[in-house]
Amino acid sequence: MRVDRIFLDLLDWIRRVLWAKKDKAISKPYEILKQYRGKQGILKLVARDTPTAVRTYIFSPFQAPQTYRVQPKKDIHICLDHLWQTRETRARQRSHPSSQKPRRRFVNSHRITVFEASRFLNKDGTYNTNPLYSEDLNLIGKAAYRDQLAIPIVDDLAMLLKEFPVDTIDWRYEIETGCKRHLGAQWRPERDKGVG
Repeated sequence: MRVDRIFLDLLDWIRRVLWAKKDKAISKPYEILKQYRGKQGILKLVARDTPTAVRTYIFSPFQAPQTYRVQPKKDIHICLDHLWQTRETRARQRSHPSSQKPRRRFVNSHRITVFEASRFLNKDGTYNTNPLYSEDLNLIGKAAYRDQLAIPIVDDLAMLLKEFPVDTIDWRYEIETGCKRHLGAQWRPERDKGVG
């Protein structure tokens, strides 16, 4: 999996979420905006405090009874980030002109990332994550503003978690179906290297 600034921000955010659960003195790194209860678990729409965050869902599956539990189920995080430059990256590029790359045609606008994350920190202060899907896609279409069509695509994807077991969801297929529904049947992905 490609490790870049967005992914590092996601990992840092998860670390802060888990530390906030363990130590009540640290302020929570997110605010719950909506919460849904489904057959499979609780789905929360949260506001994530990272510069490129657009939409974030955390799905906490119901745990099996203690007698049947082999291993605790992990939370599923669905994150939508924009790939447009932030003020921070523009300032960094201006301060290091030698690191500027030649401009290329703008292709992908957003990154959708789906991963499992342990609910609790390990004893050594780390957490377990497992990427399930990550891809950069052009989700602008004929939208009036940057995230107008990307948000409902991720909303539809997240709602699947309420009703279907995580291991039965084909992330790539569901995202492509959502893109065609919201961006038009002629939509085709500009494949970039990713997980999934």
